[in-house]
Amino acid sequence: MLTVYYQNKSGLILRPTPLVTITQAANRNEVSSLGSTYNIVLSGTIIVNQGSPVASSSSGSPDVDSDMKSLGINWTEGSGAARNPSESTEYGEKLGTIINKQTVIRELFAMDGQKMELSSISNDSAKLIFYPTVDSIDFEQGSWVDICRYTVTLTASSLMKSNGELVMDSRPMLTSSLKEMNTSIGEDGGLPGENYQNGDSMTELGIIEEYGGFVSSFQDSWTLEPDEGLSTSDEDGRPIRMGYRLSRTMSAQGITKYIADFSNGGDTGKPKKYDAWVMARGFIHKSILKDDGTDGAEGSEDYPLYEAMDTYASGFIDLENYTGYNNSRTESLDPATGEYTIQDSWTIASGLIPAYEVFNINLETNTGTAYAVVTIAGTITGASSTSAAEQTRPEKTGEARYDRALLKYYNITNSGQFGINSTVYKRANGTCEQLLNSQPASVSLSTNEFTGEITYSLTFDNRPTNIFTGVMSESIAVSDNSPGDVYAAIPVLGRTTGPVLQYMDMRTEYTRNVSIEIQLDYTDIGYGNNRENLLMTKPSLNAPIKNELDQVIKELSPANEPGIVKYFINSPSESWSPRDGRYSLSISWTYELDR
Repeated sequence: MLTVYYQNKSGLILRPTPLVTITQAANRNEVSSLGSTYNIVLSGTIIVNQGSPVASSSSGSPDVDSDMKSLGINWTEGSGAARNPSESTEYGEKLGTIINKQTVIRELFAMDGQKMELSSISNDSAKLIFYPTVDSIDFEQGSWVDICRYTVTLTASSLMKSNGELVMDSRPMLTSSLKEMNTSIGEDGGLPGENYQNGDSMTELGIIEEYGGFVSSFQDSWTLEPDEGLSTSDEDGRPIRMGYRLSRTMSAQGITKYIADFSNGGDTGKPKKYDAWVMARGFIHKSILKDDGTDGAEGSEDYPLYEAMDTYASGFIDLENYTGYNNSRTESLDPATGEYTIQDSWTIASGLIPAYEVFNINLETNTGTAYAVVTIAGTITGASSTSAAEQTRPEKTGEARYDRALLKYYNITNSGQFGINSTVYKRANGTCEQLLNSQPASVSLSTNEFTGEITYSLTFDNRPTNIFTGVMSESIAVSDNSPGDVYAAIPVLGRTTGPVLQYMDMRTEYTRNVSIEIQLDYTDIGYGNNRENLLMTKPSLNAPIKNELDQVIKELSPANEPGIVKYFINSPSESWSPRDGRYSLSISWTYELDR
């Protein structure tokens, strides 16, 4: 016997009871069983003067509540009330009566999610309960005088017992909520039975609690692609040229459900509707992402490593020291189709230093200069470990993309001091035969804290190593004047060949002039307006440059010339710009040799 709870209120029975056909189709993929879809066909007959709906007047307005009168719901063998009494219908009103009964049947099945029961004729308890959607109602062709056969096609995603427990083939049987997928290479295969079969009694609400929702299908696909643009280097500066892009697409086709609460021993009222896309979303979060309910949780601190790199890449690509960075997530849903999709993506690179770097080196030589010039230009991009769910919040200090890019820059530039042990110097010096100066001739740096990028351009050349400590640049020029003839030029009127030149039988003196220019950096200049900051910062007053100036002057002095007889120092001249850090010294000697 079929009972339909019209608008989920009182139970109504079609008379004669239609024949019922149930066709089960399993929903499954290669991972798990997702339950079943049931096609339920009701094949019934309308009798013009008997059964329910009752034969209302052909000119009246048919109504489910008034026309679906069913006597003998609780049938017993001796009750004699198993059927509605026969009604007399005039021949000319039979067609109209059948059409009215058709209208009542259409209205009876006009609503999805109505509770329906199959039970014995005694109707003591339901044998099967379902909350179907209505696919179609078909009234076969005919004269519609005495009878009219009809077919109602329903679709149900679950069949339940009277206490609300799902029948076995209605229960999803996931592989321990997809937590123990058998994907390891080299194992003998197979999972224990308890890992893929759930024998516990389950209700629909219990399934939602465990798996997140009902779906008819789902996909969980991973793609690992190489990307040379994600190169980096280890702590010694050795290039690790290959990075990867990892993407994961999770999609599910949800099932619209009408679920009643049987927790108190029976259906306590109207079932609640759960949209298909909500079911799909819950399934992905609970069964695929293992979301424990907290904001952005994915069920494992090393997501995605515990699934992607420990499983899918194992045995093919060595990603032992690689980590996922720069997680982004795209979410899409379609309520009309019940589909829900999440796309996660990461950049996968060596986890030794959490930043990527690309650089190029240019070597230039020119006959107009004594120096070979090497330019190294690169971009460092910091990598973020922040999950997609947390990217709407400020990043933690020290873990922001810019912080990590800066850490990488300090790593390759010796904290911005450069020198022979810095990675950038080693890279530049390895491109030419000349030994380059370990301090760059020029430094250009640009930063973007929002994108986590640092762009640098450094120029190295093979100029000699600086003599003066800590200066940005230095210049030393030596000018020597050797003796020349002394003569007199005597003008003569009318002499077209010029003046008369008279040798004085003597020569000029030896002279030497030394000019020193140095450029100090910001640490050696004064920022105040007092004597200490304006004058006492002069390099010639402070060690170690004072001592180095004395040593250079001593080495360049003619006092060390062979055969020196005597020498004299002319007045030195100093220039100091305390605001710019520029210093210059000019000193000259006049001297005599013994030849």
